[in-house]
Amino acid sequence: MSRPLPRVSVVMAVYNREKYVQEAVDSILAQTFADFEFIIVDDGSTDRTGEILTTYRDERIRLVRNAQNRGVSHSANRGISLAVGEYIARMDSDDISKPGRLMAQMQFLDRNPDIDVVGAWMEHIDQDGRPTGRYSKYPSSVMGLHWFGLFDCPVANPAVMARRTFFGSAGGYDEALVSGEDYELWARSSLAFKFSNIQEVLVRYRIHGSSLSRAPLTPQSFVPSEANRKYTSLYLGENISLDTMMLLKGLRGAKSAAELFSAIATLRRLHRRFRREHCLRAADVTDINLDIAHRLSQLSLKSRRFLVAWPLRAYALVLVLLTLTWRFVNTAVGRHPQSEVVTSGRGAN
Repeated sequence: MSRPLPRVSVVMAVYNREKYVQEAVDSILAQTFADFEFIIVDDGSTDRTGEILTTYRDERIRLVRNAQNRGVSHSANRGISLAVGEYIARMDSDDISKPGRLMAQMQFLDRNPDIDVVGAWMEHIDQDGRPTGRYSKYPSSVMGLHWFGLFDCPVANPAVMARRTFFGSAGGYDEALVSGEDYELWARSSLAFKFSNIQEVLVRYRIHGSSLSRAPLTPQSFVPSEANRKYTSLYLGENISLDTMMLLKGLRGAKSAAELFSAIATLRRLHRRFRREHCLRAADVTDINLDIAHRLSQLSLKSRRFLVAWPLRAYALVLVLLTLTWRFVNTAVGRHPQSEVVTSGRGAN
């Protein structure tokens, strides 16, 4: 008699993670929700990772090995293609899922059949598992995340659960990318699908020396910014420069008044189009309001060297920025009540 299909498929790609993989695997096997399969794709590890994985005897684990290292995108796509669960949860090989993660996300998707992808908040930990005091927090409203996805990643890839049909429609991770493949997928799909985030820490996200978030800057380091630039340009119907996108993401400050005002003008055009095309609820307005205020404040702070260099202009520019901030907030909020306050997570590059 064949075994019933699991409700959830957990997919994890791993390469040379002997120090952390056991803790990651154990966190999934310790979930309060047990009806899942755990697909682990070993991407040609050369350390003790493969040896550690073979010690597990849990029948829910499906261990797949690549004959050679093919990269995280290929390995994740391979795992997703093998999944049979109604929902697919992603897991990173150096992170820790809290015991109630799968249950919370599965129940959320059951209750909200219109949502395609649900993420969660993450607590940052160091290489030894100690909390750093930092968190990745994301908005929850659908339209707020549509807006947020124009500039940043609307969900945290290690904390994602999606319907299996989503990956069939959106396509998988871009295997041509060495890094930033997760960011590119969510940026590509953020306007075409409905996202949400559970406002609770469900994943402990590890920052360590070999993690991609701490890798030296290379051309691949700018993949996230380029992904946002590409898909936001398509949405707006005009070419947005990479420099402008990096300004709006808060990655650097303006070097001139022209550059500063150009970035603000682009933000205004995006906001006008977004409001024209969507009917916003109070929760959506709140998330968008907070995000715009954050971007303008970051733009002002990051541009302080330019502002300080021109004392007289600085005063005028600060007044203009404050006025524009008020106009943005006033336009975004209107007469809607602010029902919640959400801190947006800041994406890398």
